[in-house]
Amino acid sequence: MERDLVAHVIDSGDGIREAEREAVFAEGWTTKAHDRRSHGIGLALARVTAQRHGGEVSLAALRGDDHGAAFAVRLPGILNAARPAWVLAGLEDDS
Repeated sequence: MERDLVAHVIDSGDGIREAEREAVFAEGWTTKAHDRRSHGIGLALARVTAQRHGGEVSLAALRGDDHGAAFAVRLPGILNAARPAWVLAGLEDDS
């Protein structure tokens, strides 16, 4: 049985409008056009990285009363490992 890792990320910003649902994942898209430190690559990079590992990043909630946007990140099979990640990475021998 596959055991996927699913994480939910909720921010406290202004939220995402329905019309922006897919646009938020485009490289260069940002709500902070006035902020030169924001380049609009975070969500695009997160989605591409997850997809390359067979997962996904999706917008789980639009504007809400208590928070901004909510995103779900799913990475398949991450929880299948019977050994700790540092052993699987070769940082320690488990024999």
